[in-house]
Amino acid sequence: MKGDGRKYGFTIESHNGGFGPYFRYDFVAAEEWKEYYFPFDEFGGKYFGRDIGQNFNQPELVRRIGIILSDKKPGKFALELDWIAFE
Repeated sequence: MKGDGRKYGFTIESHNGGFGPYFRYDFVAAEEWKEYYFPFDEFGGKYFGRDIGQNFNQPELVRRIGIILSDKKPGKFALELDWIAFE
């Protein structure tokens, strides 16, 4: 991944649409190509942006993934992905 030095969140969901909790891991995107590792058990649970006090512990249930800009600052952003893998 290569970015712009801004803060992002990698999100995972275990439900198929609708309203349910999601889990997020925040990171700062380096301005040079870098390989990242996000441990599932460090994804914090959220529901409508509020902490739910649990971490993700069932990677076999991942249904959707996403990336959000999470520094709450308006403006341009840049993030490039080469590949994503789950282990």
